Amino acid sequence: MKIGLIIDTIDFGYTGAGNYAYNLAKNLLEIDSENQYFLIHNEKSRMPEESKDIFNRGTELTIKPPFFLKNKRLIESLITKRKYPDVLKNMDLDVVHETRGDDSLAPPVKLTKCPFKLVITVYDAFYLSQKVRSLIPTQQGIKSLKVYMYGRIVSHHLKELLSSDEEFYLTTISNQTKDSLVDYFNIPPDQVKVIYEGVDHNVFRMKEIERPLIQAPFILYVGSTALRKNVHTLVKAFCRVRKEFSHKLVMVSNVDKSIDKLLRQLNLAKDVIIKSNITTISLVDLYNLADLFVLPSFYEGSGTTALEAMACGCPVVTSEIPSLTEAVGDAGMKIDPYRTDDLAQVMMRVLSSQELREEMRRKSLKRAKMFSWEKTAKETLDVYKKVSES
Repeated sequence: MKIGLIIDTIDFGYTGAGNYAYNLAKNLLEIDSENQYFLIHNEKSRMPEESKDIFNRGTELTIKPPFFLKNKRLIESLITKRKYPDVLKNMDLDVVHETRGDDSLAPPVKLTKCPFKLVITVYDAFYLSQKVRSLIPTQQGIKSLKVYMYGRIVSHHLKELLSSDEEFYLTTISNQTKDSLVDYFNIPPDQVKVIYEGVDHNVFRMKEIERPLIQAPFILYVGSTALRKNVHTLVKAFCRVRKEFSHKLVMVSNVDKSIDKLLRQLNLAKDVIIKSNITTISLVDLYNLADLFVLPSFYEGSGTTALEAMACGCPVVTSEIPSLTEAVGDAGMKIDPYRTDDLAQVMMRVLSSQELREEMRRKSLKRAKMFSWEKTAKETLDVYKKVSES
């Protein structure tokens, strides 16, 4: 087969869809020597040098945006996606895998009739969650409007694709996302395949740290400050924990103004350490050093960061929501993300018991071994074979 992978999310760093696209491409190229892969993206200016190895094994196809839009992710994506149809229809491909997540739902490869089979990965469907949507009117500012409009646009685009004559197959990274899509859009369940994201166990593992980045004991959070991440509740819960424990809160995140304001209001500016744009090596060190990793989201497409923490032997506390339960299983502690007291109490329970942390550590290491990018690639390759034969 000739397989096209649209992976331009790698051009803007390895968070979310970019991390998925890179690891999927890397592992497909490692396990599959029979098929030919075309790696399709806009540019590679932000890719770390060590990650460009995938272009030595697959055929790279670069679609450059207008020079004045270089690295302007949203606008660039809106414009360059319109170039994909003309490029793809002349490549004689058997399968095209659109890995761009929300962008993929805006028919970027929609032709009069696709001359190939189309596979689309949907990472999450938080815009379909009634609970998450109900929070939006209580929030203030442009971020709330963006969340609302995002949901409306993506929902419209998927409906447009479903009503078209294109032949396509969906993959999702959790049963939660699959169930949401099937129920809301009335998609046949056998047209959606759940393929979990993996963990690179050569990178995310237990290790001895010679020079700790943080000297004090700390609780770790890794992720954005999007509304659905529930960071405000985490900060408020930490404020209560700080009265009983000497721990800091380390946030690997680009913190916004609302979080800064909350930290000042709660007098936590000196107790919360913000780390942004850190290397993967530094992130692994933090996972290994932390006494606890917390992910209190209202909604997640999957639990990748929780799995990374678990692979490093870090005890994990997450929200009791379907996608995180799928990832963490019984290895972590679960909380109600709508209750600050619940989160604070569970955090203090874990921090106060070395025995409990050791038990969670053992379970985490065992659970994390169930997830690998090689497994993700193998299951995705099975999908390519299935759709190409249909």
